Amino acid sequence: MDNNDSTAIRYNSTARVRPTVYHSHAPEQTRKFASQLASSCTSGTIFFLEGEMGCGKTIFAQGVADHCSVNGLLQSPSFFVMQEYEESSPGFVHIDAYRLQSKKDSPGLLYDIEDCLIRNAEGMIVVEWASRFPKTLSHNDFFPVHCQFSYEDETSRIITIHHES
Repeated sequence: MDNNDSTAIRYNSTARVRPTVYHSHAPEQTRKFASQLASSCTSGTIFFLEGEMGCGKTIFAQGVADHCSVNGLLQSPSFFVMQEYEESSPGFVHIDAYRLQSKKDSPGLLYDIEDCLIRNAEGMIVVEWASRFPKTLSHNDFFPVHCQFSYEDETSRIITIHHES
């Protein structure tokens, strides 16, 4: 994929495709890529983000938020775990699952997340630290896009995108 070609993102939600590998050399590139990727996805997409601390997951979430016309600065919701942006179009939810360990941790919180997923079935959801996201939550109605972030060097990142069909 040519990182400089804004038309290079052609994400087919109905066919099984090879993973897409994107090289980002600046946070602004990651954000723009995420916005373009989101614009090529259908409503009801859930982005599962995984990678080390500081490798661009929140910047990517900001790009998806840009696509959804979220107003204001989007920050990682680590303290609150989940932030719902009802005024956006389509709806946008940002979940930081870093603090989620198990279903026993906070059944009330898991209920709130489940309820939010149901309310936003036509929106876009971003889940940071996806491996900690409870598999028991009802995200089966969403189109899942998995994004693996890794360091290429001090300023560059590799983002590997794949989805389940």
